[in-house]
Amino acid sequence: MTRQLYYFASFLFVILILQEILITTMLKVVGRGAYALGSFMPYFILVSVTQACCSVIALVYCYGRQYIWSFRAGWLCVIRLSVHTAVVYEILINQNLESWYYYSYCAVSAANLLLGVSLVVSKSREHFWLKWIGIASICVDTAQIALLIWYNVFADFQMKAMLSQADFPLSWLMVAITGLWIIHFVSEVKAVKSLNSIPKMSLVGFILVSIIASYFSISLGADFYEESRAPLPERNLSATERALANRFESHLFKSHDGERLPYRLMKPLNYDSTQKYPVVLCLHHGGAHGRDNVAQVQGSYGPVLANYDNRRNHPAFLLIPQCEVGKNWMDPDVDSAIMELIASMEKQYSIDTLRRYVIGESGGGYGSWHFIGNHPGLFAAAIPVCGGGEEGLVKNMADVSIWAFHGSDDLLVPVSYSRKMINALRKAGSKPRYTEFAGADHYIGKRVAETPGVWDWLFMQRRKI
Repeated sequence: MTRQLYYFASFLFVILILQEILITTMLKVVGRGAYALGSFMPYFILVSVTQACCSVIALVYCYGRQYIWSFRAGWLCVIRLSVHTAVVYEILINQNLESWYYYSYCAVSAANLLLGVSLVVSKSREHFWLKWIGIASICVDTAQIALLIWYNVFADFQMKAMLSQADFPLSWLMVAITGLWIIHFVSEVKAVKSLNSIPKMSLVGFILVSIIASYFSISLGADFYEESRAPLPERNLSATERALANRFESHLFKSHDGERLPYRLMKPLNYDSTQKYPVVLCLHHGGAHGRDNVAQVQGSYGPVLANYDNRRNHPAFLLIPQCEVGKNWMDPDVDSAIMELIASMEKQYSIDTLRRYVIGESGGGYGSWHFIGNHPGLFAAAIPVCGGGEEGLVKNMADVSIWAFHGSDDLLVPVSYSRKMINALRKAGSKPRYTEFAGADHYIGKRVAETPGVWDWLFMQRRKI
């Protein structure tokens, strides 16, 4: 490689490290809400393309130096990165291939690990910085793979919440490895004694690529930063949504970790602090995410439980939190905040801790399965509607009374998700109730609410001690 190529390589790796710093910082500041931003996907693709270009440059370098094993491992990295980018695109844009993310991310880490090993064991180790790039890659990618396996296979939910915090320092260590590549190419410039120049057309091409990379990095990076820091746009709330929400008290809870959780609360009819009352955690569906502390009421079963007949027949605390855009009920921060909120309520009000219930539809159905699966001994009953859960957690649901609902023709959440959970529970010895509406689609909320005896059944449940 000539000096011009080394200068170009150094410049492109500088562009990459600046991109990585921005996306890593914004994901830490904004959290998973960054994934919901319109500017995230274009910027993510830009970073992936820049990574691919840098990988190609590293391949050219390894080929010229006759580092055959590193050259082959580098090609594997390019292929795995392309596949992973496609998987992330499908997940964020088309909501497909969610189950592939774990495998594609592991494949990228494994390819990077293989490249690191090749840099250490082949003749490339004769270069000081290449050897240290290899050592750093082995350490970081081994830790990343171990973290992914532990998180997805062995860890319970509480452990997952702790492990998720380790992802951020690992991301910064990966950024540091990019910095080592810059140092390596700069050192190669100093080592080149020949003044041979590359063909003029190639030089023009490198300059053009540098200009394009700089332009898109500045343009898309600025869009991503501005949207990340901008307040979320206000939802156009209907009069019906506001009227329903106004029946409930408006509150904002802040967890020990700083998670802000808007929620609405309705106390039992004729509340008497000398008596104990059940609490119903009402989880909204995916269309009610936000911070307005209004939309989640209509998006939950709160209005049904708040009608006069139900309040008279089944006096209870109705708790309706709102999940932020870009997050879900399974997010460790959201989960932790809800658990803290319930504990705080039980200190403030007279709540029967043996009669905690959770109910939700669609995204709230997923959340219902999640909470009873990851917090054994907490809830007495659950009504998950059009949701899905982890079959491996059914052992934690043995003491929970469950009545699940689903439409047989649901195109948004396959009915097989509920069937699998019910079958797993029955195999484990539990006796859950399950109602499947033949020919019904995803929107079965009204039919669930009108199912004879469903609310009487719910409030009869009591956790066994």
